[in-house]
Amino acid sequence: MIYAVPLGDVLGASGDWGTILPLLRQYATNIPIYYLLGWIKRESGGDITDTTSAGEKGYFQISPGEARTYGYDLARLGTDPAYSIESGIDLVGNYGEVASGLGYSYGTDDFWSIVKLVHTVGKGGTQQLINAAGGGTPSWSAIEAAVDPSMQVGGRTAASAFGIVDDVFNQGATLADQLGVDMSEGQSSISPQESNALLYGGIALGVVALGALTWWVILPRVAPKFRRRYALSGAGSRPRQLRRRSRASLSA
Repeated sequence: MIYAVPLGDVLGASGDWGTILPLLRQYATNIPIYYLLGWIKRESGGDITDTTSAGEKGYFQISPGEARTYGYDLARLGTDPAYSIESGIDLVGNYGEVASGLGYSYGTDDFWSIVKLVHTVGKGGTQQLINAAGGGTPSWSAIEAAVDPSMQVGGRTAASAFGIVDDVFNQGATLADQLGVDMSEGQSSISPQESNALLYGGIALGVVALGALTWWVILPRVAPKFRRRYALSGAGSRPRQLRRRSRASLSA
């Protein structure tokens, strides 16, 4: 892989982007790579060893509470790059389910803005901001325009929450440009859950098709031969061939 600039020069040498980017590409499913880069830059600066006073660890700064809720090994998040990336992507996916539950269409910029907002102020705080913007599923720009910046939500002001969300996108776009990552990489309008549903649905259809093929094509050809070879008489249960041998042995 050829990068636009030396990785050590990308937004500070502390970020191990040469490790992070390939892992994002390996584990990310239907999530924009630039968005994940921005999330990591915002949370840990790309330093897996970074730990906050609240005990948040790893590239995505997963909290002890999140680790308990979703079953992550908190200590391992700060030492194992692959595990830290995979768990962080799973965390984003979990918050994505909340955003979908609030009515936002998967894969849009508004959707990803709400995902980060839920991570920042919680589901309840996000709903408060949506209600303050008129309810329904307002766009991200409409929420920012309608809500009083001084409104307290999730232990911070709305302006602070908005700044965190916008920073993820801005930092991600900057990193993507410096790392030579296309902004469309990882973009999808289908969620991982929908992808899995399509996969399992395809497998189920394949099983049904195989069963139909067996029942209507293979069995009609094989069964007559099987019956002719192993046909049973009315009195016994042994194959005819075996009965003939038995009679021959008795006559001898």
